[in-house]
Amino acid sequence: MGLIRDDGYFYAQIAYNIATQHFSSFDGIHHTDGYHQLWAYLLAGISSLINLVTPDKKAHLIAFLTVNLAVVLSLTQLISKNVWNRVIAVLLLLLTSMLMEGHLAGFLLIGAVVLSSKERKSLLPFATCLFLLPIARIDATLIGIFLAAGFTWQKQSKLATTAILALVTGVTTHFLLLKSIHGTWTTVSSQLKKESGLSLFDNMARNITFGGNKAFLPINPLLLTTLVLAACAAYLLFVNRKSENAKLNLSLFLGSGAFLSIHFAFNVLRPWYFAIPVAACLYLIFTQIEGKNTTPKLPTKLISIAVSTVVLLGTAVTGALLYKQRTEATNILAFYDQVRNIVPKNEPIYMVDSSGHPGYFLERPLINGDGLVNSHDYANLLRTNGLATYFDQEDIRYFITSGSEPTLNFHGLNLNESNSRILITKKGNGAYRYTEFVLHEYTP
Repeated sequence: MGLIRDDGYFYAQIAYNIATQHFSSFDGIHHTDGYHQLWAYLLAGISSLINLVTPDKKAHLIAFLTVNLAVVLSLTQLISKNVWNRVIAVLLLLLTSMLMEGHLAGFLLIGAVVLSSKERKSLLPFATCLFLLPIARIDATLIGIFLAAGFTWQKQSKLATTAILALVTGVTTHFLLLKSIHGTWTTVSSQLKKESGLSLFDNMARNITFGGNKAFLPINPLLLTTLVLAACAAYLLFVNRKSENAKLNLSLFLGSGAFLSIHFAFNVLRPWYFAIPVAACLYLIFTQIEGKNTTPKLPTKLISIAVSTVVLLGTAVTGALLYKQRTEATNILAFYDQVRNIVPKNEPIYMVDSSGHPGYFLERPLINGDGLVNSHDYANLLRTNGLATYFDQEDIRYFITSGSEPTLNFHGLNLNESNSRILITKKGNGAYRYTEFVLHEYTP
């Protein structure tokens, strides 16, 4: 799945269904609100335009990726004026997962910071960025609040007032959209993520090592990269603490750190959570290195070398992993072909983990079992372990597991050799846990 993590395909599939079926759904059966709105509706708008020409999902996916890349390139234009630094920024931002909302939220955040220096020209673009920020990622509002505090600290009352009003309007719009479109004040994914079941300490311990083994490291590679960037940014902030925008820059640094720290404590640190902090750190590093400041030349060069080295190493490791698993994509697509030959066109398939990619490419209704892009009714069944009769109620005959376990014991749903049989096992299983696909038939 490369630079597109599985959740990216959630957005792609939902946007495609909004555009082609006028229905906010992942599986085409159940309504969902499990996404950040601005990015999903932007992709849905693109999909509506592409659908005037072709319904082919590959064409839609190419369009989604093109828009995402345009956002990344626009963000790097804000981050640095230096071509090499922009290349470094692009490489690192791509590692924080394509097709997710983080790049758009980062663009709006850094855009607001850059536009704040153009106060005399117009406040409208600045206000627009901060208005859209909560709609792009509601929790990124926290960083906007830090920026407003920074403007107050710098005695820029006009900017501070405008920032607060824009953020309040954006937050209000976010919730009004949720209520008017979906009928609820909160998304199903935000509710389920609050109920992970892990203690605070256990969750943080998991996040420290999450994904490290795949990168041959004892620590989460993006967490390590972000910490290196944060250390470089902190040093530059200290050296340039008397510069004109020192207080605003510090507010951006602290806000981004608070944003990541909250997710570190309460969520699984997936790659897209790093997009905003990475963009903020790169902006703080490159603007201070390239601008007029008091930074000694030797440390500046060492920081540039350190940032470039970390990013190039990360890119090389990612490339090596993609090369190592180059046959996995072929095996996955062959598995999908086999599934399509067995499962009728409109027959639903149930899948708990890694349902994004197959949900987009299988051309069969794929019900998201973990509930993040399913309905609120389904989330209630998860909370009460009420899935025991779910297959019978929904008339589901097929399910796919991902992992070494051939059975499925999940929130009251107990599927094993006594009530199901294996139809297809993907070739090459064992290369990657989350793509160890097995198709089963439910035989009560």
